[in-house]
Amino acid sequence: RSESLENRRLTTQSSDGATKWSTPEFDPELLEPVCMAGMVRVRWPLKGRVGCIAFTNPNNLSRRDGKETPGKGRDRANLSIRLSDDEGNTWSAARSIEPGFSGYSDLAVAQDGTILCLYERGSTDGENIYRPTRLTVARISESWVRAPLEESPVDSNSKLELLAEGFGLADGPSWNGNDTLYFPDVKGEKLLKFDPRAKGEKVATVIDAAGRISATFWSNGKLYLSDNGNSKILIWDGKEVTTLCEFDTSVKPPPRPNDLVVDAAGGAYVTLTSQNRVAYVNASGEESTAIADIAAPNGIILSPDGRTLYVAAYAAKQIWSYPVSGPGKTGEGKLFASMDDGDAKGADGMSIDALGNVYCAGATDVWIWNVDGKLLDKIACPARPINCGFGDEDLRTLYITGFDGLSRIRMTVQGVQR
Repeated sequence: RSESLENRRLTTQSSDGATKWSTPEFDPELLEPVCMAGMVRVRWPLKGRVGCIAFTNPNNLSRRDGKETPGKGRDRANLSIRLSDDEGNTWSAARSIEPGFSGYSDLAVAQDGTILCLYERGSTDGENIYRPTRLTVARISESWVRAPLEESPVDSNSKLELLAEGFGLADGPSWNGNDTLYFPDVKGEKLLKFDPRAKGEKVATVIDAAGRISATFWSNGKLYLSDNGNSKILIWDGKEVTTLCEFDTSVKPPPRPNDLVVDAAGGAYVTLTSQNRVAYVNASGEESTAIADIAAPNGIILSPDGRTLYVAAYAAKQIWSYPVSGPGKTGEGKLFASMDDGDAKGADGMSIDALGNVYCAGATDVWIWNVDGKLLDKIACPARPINCGFGDEDLRTLYITGFDGLSRIRMTVQGVQR
């Protein structure tokens, strides 16, 4: 287990039989309530077959008494299983095993591939966390973990809450993995931050006169900025802003970066709406075309495993999916989903959760589809939503930015940090 202010699991890898190990890093997807976890290899990667690793841990960062302290233990509840198809670099599927008090899990794999999870259960009355006599073995199939969600991930006990208003236009939000949500005021030309735990004023200006920043994306301790006004991709390290890429503005129409998503290699997929294409900017700042022919691309997001790129076609109000074979390398696109809400404004900013459910801001709602493109729900917004992203310590709060400001609503599933 890991004890840290981040309340995230530390991960490290060895490629030489456990002689040398990579530098330990916090995995933003693995919550750490300070409890022993289970991990097992379901199968080895072979030629023509991907490997699979399973991980179990209480997926919870709350306490019944509400006294959550960074680095300290949380209630051991909501024991969940996650699967990784790329040796623990990303987690492609997740499912809750025991929603109530549960922890101290161990894993094994039977000859037929069934995953066995031995864990300690608490009482069902919600009062007693520790019941060592209630040891349980759960038999889990890989297909059950990977099954698409068939019901709304919106918490039925939660309502959309307006947090702050008075901006020119609040756009693409990003959570820093700890305590802060960043978002730009496009028309106000400022970079702002929202601290949900702050006493008094929760919104503050981070960078004044920031320019027309249209989106942000947090990755590896840095905030990527889409500078629409100056046709640049910027990086802010908490102290200074540097330019990763400056697009060629001599061409017509000039490239104006809209939204962006950063991959595991440190490269950014960027929608260039007026040019009807998606660019890829690698970690060295070199630009190439990832998608050459999509009408008015706007919102963009990667699947949890990084193997699928979703792009929102603004005017057509369609979501397209593209297989990703490598950094900046995409295959033929397929229509994933469509919005059917009349002639109003189109598909905008996007987000995704740990189960692969896709979220997209539309004319009056935030739409949610499962991995098969089935519509699960629509979150009605009082004013036009522009973008959305997950935040808070447990990544179960969906923050929505738009013309009425910054709002939030709780979800039943964990989101993927953007």
